Amino acid sequence: MRRLILATLLLGPVGCQSVKEGVFSPVTSRLDLANAQLAAGVRQVELGNAKIDALDAKLTETNQKVARIEKQLAQTDARIQDMQGDVKTATATVSHVDATATELNKTVRSMSGTLDATGKRIEVMDGRLAEANKKVDEVNKKMDVIVEAAKKIPGVEPKKDK
Repeated sequence: MRRLILATLLLGPVGCQSVKEGVFSPVTSRLDLANAQLAAGVRQVELGNAKIDALDAKLTETNQKVARIEKQLAQTDARIQDMQGDVKTATATVSHVDATATELNKTVRSMSGTLDATGKRIEVMDGRLAEANKKVDEVNKKMDVIVEAAKKIPGVEPKKDK
């Protein structure tokens, strides 16, 4: 093969173009095939780059959405922290109210006993008052009898109620 290539090179200036083409035809066809393969490879790389660019755009969009979500989560966390403080305050208030209610229940129980005793004393006093009213009624009846009798006595005039 070296001799053929050497002969072709030597015959080239003489004008034997067809001999050169014949000798270099296998090399040329291989180069054409290699160029076609390189062109296909370049197209594949360009397609890959386009896909990577599209993927990069999607990733950028996703990162922006994730950043918005993280901001919203931070706001939600802040609200939860505020609510936890409110819950602690409410729990302390409820505990205080519960303690106050317990004390109030003790006081009410104590007052209930006192009220029961007072109610019994009032009943006794009502009984005594009823007896006193009966006596007053009896005295009033006796007074009426005396007033009527006094009217019958000549020269005595009973006092008039004003």
